Amino acid sequence: LQQQLEQGSNAAFSKHAVSRVHERQIDVSAENLERLNQGMQLAQEKGLRDALILIDQNAYIVNASAGKVITVSGEAASGSVFTNIDGTVIV
Repeated sequence: LQQQLEQGSNAAFSKHAVSRVHERQIDVSAENLERLNQGMQLAQEKGLRDALILIDQNAYIVNASAGKVITVSGEAASGSVFTNIDGTVIV
């Protein structure tokens, strides 16, 4: 899974994020990884450091300046509160 994520995305995935993807059965198709790359690029262009990237029903907390996915939340993110972020990107 780690290799698939790294091959399909410009972003690095933390061990925690890889674990969450596996546990929560997050869709990491090539299309979604491309959308994640687009969201990461937009966050970097806007100067965001820590960002929330929303793709369909999935939420990715990323360190945009380092190009790293910190954690991932699936459909269970409904009703969640995300703190310590600089901004949100909806892709």
